[in-house]
Amino acid sequence: MDMKSNWKKNITGYIWLAVLAAYFSGIFSKAEGFLSIFNFQTLIGTFGTIGSAGRAGIVGEGGFGASDAVFQSVNMLPAIMVVLAILGLAENYGGLLAAQKLLAPVLKILMGVSGKSTGVIITSWQSSDASAVTTAELYNGNQITGRERDILAMYCFVSAATIGVYYSNGAMLFPYITVDAGVGLAVIMVMKVIAANLMRLYNFIFEKDQPAFVIKSPAEQMQKSSEQMQQNKSGGFINTFLSGCQRALKMWALNILPGTVFGFVIMQILTVSGALNVLSFIFTPLMKPLALPGEAISAWITAFLSLPGGCAALLTLHAQGLITTRQITVMLPMLFCVATQIPYIGRVLTVSKVKEKKYPVVFLISIIVSIFSGIVMNMII
Repeated sequence: MDMKSNWKKNITGYIWLAVLAAYFSGIFSKAEGFLSIFNFQTLIGTFGTIGSAGRAGIVGEGGFGASDAVFQSVNMLPAIMVVLAILGLAENYGGLLAAQKLLAPVLKILMGVSGKSTGVIITSWQSSDASAVTTAELYNGNQITGRERDILAMYCFVSAATIGVYYSNGAMLFPYITVDAGVGLAVIMVMKVIAANLMRLYNFIFEKDQPAFVIKSPAEQMQKSSEQMQQNKSGGFINTFLSGCQRALKMWALNILPGTVFGFVIMQILTVSGALNVLSFIFTPLMKPLALPGEAISAWITAFLSLPGGCAALLTLHAQGLITTRQITVMLPMLFCVATQIPYIGRVLTVSKVKEKKYPVVFLISIIVSIFSGIVMNMII
């Protein structure tokens, strides 16, 4: 009976992993009929149109500042709620555990970390805080080395809480990009792996490390992760879905709405004061290789402090006619690779026990992969 029960759980987990991949990869973005239910945009739906431009949404034309920010953030709310609901269901029914089982054998080759680190990787797609705590626990328990700790922290730091943050904060930009949203997510995921390997290279060249004292086998660690996921179950499809929506509403009210207002206010100050023109003059030569205007640096810098603010800054630049939809598409992964990094010093690096002397290295790697993501996106589109 136990074997039959485990078999059913495994099958269910892999089914939900496939569902997760279908929604967030964008492979069904052009599907019609029954298959369109696996199109993320189908679930989100759309608002009616406002203004002569006819763009779907509740944002009118000619708005600016904090007032415009509020309506832009409301536009994002349906996407945020659906994303967190789907992620909650995938975790509840074993989808994330199935992903963990698939990833464990390849992590050593891919990033130079052991299979015991799989839980950190999976968790980082949902929560920066949980992944940082998990990293610290593994390191404190002598189950990973200092090198592995740094690699994992680097992976978690670049575009922290990747999937949830991407589809929640990026929702305001998706109507303006020229590729499917899944393409942007794929580029960001690759950049996270590259960032981890750059930290791996740095440690190989400059750091000597003590070997890890593995006190739990990979099988035991997998069992522990399975038990933790079982404990997190909220019980039932409806309750799990509603719980995800409730978490989304809280995230929107406490983080995304204030961050969006911040970005719009900063851009208004830069515009009215003339500082945006100064930034454009200084950074145009640096942004030119990426086919971006100098003004785009304002959104990139704002994203360092607040990702919603950086996304909002891009929309302001577009409304002013200073940036095209193609350039927004290029900037999309660039913003997420450096997203909200100042606050994440404490939430990711400090909690993960990364040495302070490596903080500049972490920032430099983030900047490198951010620029590289823009190059890659330029090649794609």
